[in-house]
Amino acid sequence: MANIVHAPYPGATSCQGLCGLKIFNPPVPVTQNIGTLYPGKMIFISGTPNPDCPRFSINLKSGKENAFHFDVRFSFGNDTNVIVRNAKQDTKWGTPEKTLSSSFPFCRGNSFEIIILVESSCYKVAVNNEHLVEFNHRFPLEKVDLLRIRGDVKISMVRIQG
Repeated sequence: MANIVHAPYPGATSCQGLCGLKIFNPPVPVTQNIGTLYPGKMIFISGTPNPDCPRFSINLKSGKENAFHFDVRFSFGNDTNVIVRNAKQDTKWGTPEKTLSSSFPFCRGNSFEIIILVESSCYKVAVNNEHLVEFNHRFPLEKVDLLRIRGDVKISMVRIQG
């Protein structure tokens, strides 16, 4: 795990909120207070999709609002090997952003490591030490304080740094 701390994003230089929080083998769905988000904060998630997993999602939330929805879809609806990003405010989803299946880094039954780096203008997401996507903020960072992971996935660790 130590090799992903330094790549692809440099570590944060300050420590605020729940810095250093580590959770091992939490039951899914995972609901965890992560403290207020700010530029430089990083969320590390390690896990393995179940062998028959149709999808799983990682959400950064504020109450019922969803500031960042990262939905990994192996086979869901018309989507196959697609990652959908979106945000929901006032019970309404925004315009979804999708990756092309050629850059889909997940495999059912194989472990993954995700890093979500909070920047001033966007979330940057790396999977297995490779930068994958960015998602521009659609919701004020200072209101986001909850991590929720759902779906057919086993989570081995969640770590908050920054």
